[in-house]
Amino acid sequence: MTRMIRGSVLLAACVGLWSCGTDSTSDSAGVPFQIRSLPSVVFVNTGESQLISFEVIDDLDGQIPATWTIANSSPNFTVGLDSLYRPVYNPDGTLTLPVEQSLVRATITGVALGISTFTVSAGGLSQPITVNVVPGSLNATFTPANPAPGELVTMTMPATLRLTPTSVITFPSNVGVSGLTIAADSMSATSISPPSTDTTATVTQVFNTEFPTIDPITLQTTTKVTGTQSGTWTTRLPATISPLVAGVVTVTLNPAYAFAPTSVFTFPTQTAPIVQSISADSTVATLAVGPNVASVLQVTNVTFKGAPQFVYTLVSADSVISPVISDFPATLDNYTPEIGEAVVLTAGAGFSFGPTATPTWPLSPPAVVLARTATTLTVMPAPGSGGSPAAVSGIIPASAPAFVLTLPAVLPTPLAMQATATSLPGTDDPATAPLIVFAPTANGIIDGTSTWVDTFCGYDCAWYKITVAAAGPVNFTLTWPNSDDLGLYFYDSILDPIGGGGCDAHGNGAGASPETCTITFPAAGTYYLDVEDFGVFYPEPQPEWVRIDWN
Repeated sequence: MTRMIRGSVLLAACVGLWSCGTDSTSDSAGVPFQIRSLPSVVFVNTGESQLISFEVIDDLDGQIPATWTIANSSPNFTVGLDSLYRPVYNPDGTLTLPVEQSLVRATITGVALGISTFTVSAGGLSQPITVNVVPGSLNATFTPANPAPGELVTMTMPATLRLTPTSVITFPSNVGVSGLTIAADSMSATSISPPSTDTTATVTQVFNTEFPTIDPITLQTTTKVTGTQSGTWTTRLPATISPLVAGVVTVTLNPAYAFAPTSVFTFPTQTAPIVQSISADSTVATLAVGPNVASVLQVTNVTFKGAPQFVYTLVSADSVISPVISDFPATLDNYTPEIGEAVVLTAGAGFSFGPTATPTWPLSPPAVVLARTATTLTVMPAPGSGGSPAAVSGIIPASAPAFVLTLPAVLPTPLAMQATATSLPGTDDPATAPLIVFAPTANGIIDGTSTWVDTFCGYDCAWYKITVAAAGPVNFTLTWPNSDDLGLYFYDSILDPIGGGGCDAHGNGAGASPETCTITFPAAGTYYLDVEDFGVFYPEPQPEWVRIDWN
């Protein structure tokens, strides 16, 4: 129906082009001069149809009604006039096809590859029409059509078609064929099809010897290959799993199949199992299953022993279920820390921390881990952290020590950390530096929303002023909550540096914060502190806040 509509629209446009009036002053007006067809040469796929229209015109391009006949004896195609095309109303109001028509339409259907003609006649004229029946599909044969796994299959081309050296054979929804070899005469090709094949083949770069000027095309075969293992292992893992509820399970394959050395066992979106062993014949795998698993088992690179070059990713029909560990107990050494103050998180009995363990509180970014032991994490929670850690990565349960989990911690008392700190913005000019009220036992807090974290400031844009009451040493700590590179430097009243390199270990990364140093002030008086951010040299973001402590 779609093809007929397209043809009708096209022919309607052509009628508009050809509907020139007949010049009544010309002696040749109304005298049949030519049969015109659109298209003049027909290309039609085998098994498909093509519309063609005809009209008789005079030498002034005017249409002339005529009676039409078609002669056709070709084995390559069939052709017939459309008896329902452009009917007219009789005096009694019924639609009928007139005896003489100024425009007619025919349908050509491709039967077999080849080139031949038919003749259309009207108004005392005849016109031969060339029809080219080209491949719409590939009538190749497969031998054998039901190959055993690993058996060589030969595809033989029809007489007028050839493969090219770059032709490729694929079976949709299967892995590619193995060992494709194209014969020297381009009339056949051999390959090993996947054992799961049960479909027609797509063949690229097919050349038609009858149309040497036409580029090679891609065709679909009309026949299919059906492997002896078709439909048995394209999705489901051909195996039994026992027991289904346990910490250790045995996966036993159908003996015709095998795990590969590169097979990967996973529970999608859940903790991956640990492969304890695979049997010598590669058909039995023993897996240690971690906690909190309730999932089908997915295995990559499963092969069929008769055709090991083909690998599949398959999923078990049944789910594996393991014991549930929903959370773990923990305690803090301080439940009401100030912003930037470190706290110690201790794991409860039966749990320990891995080397990358990191806690995250609700609605907060992960805490900054300052130190780790097997049972403690010294961390700096983000401002506003509260409650119990919503997730702690790197948790190792004693009941399943081979697995590392991410679990929420349960605290006896919720953490309560203030959300904001008292802000003391620095300036880019020591002359306008704000005064930090300094005493050996006092703490000063600088909020990270201050202008000193503005990357457009460059260096020396966070100056502070302090007044020292007496000479002597003071310990300073500069703390921030990410892996940016910061430093704290000291100057006397005339802006000469003191304290050597200040608080700066010269580095970024996980161990960059905090920076610590001891500054010995030579005398009482006014001194300056400069916080510098070297983050422009690193990919780390600027810190949300910075804290200076001294004692």
